[in-house]
Amino acid sequence: MLVRKYMDVQNIDYMDGIKKRLVFGPKDGTPNYIMRVFEIAPGAQIGPHTHYWEHEGLILAGEGALIGENGETKVEAGNVYFITPSEMHGFVNKGTDVLRILCISPVYSYNASADPSAK
Repeated sequence: MLVRKYMDVQNIDYMDGIKKRLVFGPKDGTPNYIMRVFEIAPGAQIGPHTHYWEHEGLILAGEGALIGENGETKVEAGNVYFITPSEMHGFVNKGTDVLRILCISPVYSYNASADPSAK
């Protein structure tokens, strides 16, 4: 069993205005899922994209929008989300504080060689 404070996990630059923490992943021996926390600065976004795996998450802090094929859906702290495989999606921070998102996805979605926090 592992227990840790996610804020104690290394926060790395992911994209312009976005940081990422790999809270649990392959280095921890996770056989099926990874857990990440993304921090999106005000005005920044993870642009619309697709991939063949599902993922679920929880908005920990802030407010913004989940971008989908039919436009934007407002999200705020306390909202949970489910994105189906191959569904177009993205996030944009529309608030004045950090938009913090907990994201859980299959371990095969993770490429450890591209993430310095995995070493």
